[in-house]
Amino acid sequence: PKMFQLAAEHFGATAPVVIEDSHSGVTAAIRAGMRCLAYAPQGGGEKLADLGAEVITDMSQAHGVLGL
Repeated sequence: PKMFQLAAEHFGATAPVVIEDSHSGVTAAIRAGMRCLAYAPQGGGEKLADLGAEVITDMSQAHGVLGL
C-alpha cells in the first residue's frame, strides 16, 4: 500500500484509482484505501472481485466504470 500512497501523494491525486491484474496488487490498492479496477481479460476476475476490486475485462471499459 505504501507505494500506491506515495505515488498518489507525489502526483497530488485526490481520488486515486489503481488498475491491477494481480492478487497482491489489488490487495495493496484496497489496503491503501484506493478504488481498484481489476483487469482480467482472460477471466478469473472473481477472486480479485472478492478482494474488493471492480473487474473489467477490456481496458475500454475503464472509462465507463469511472464515469468519464
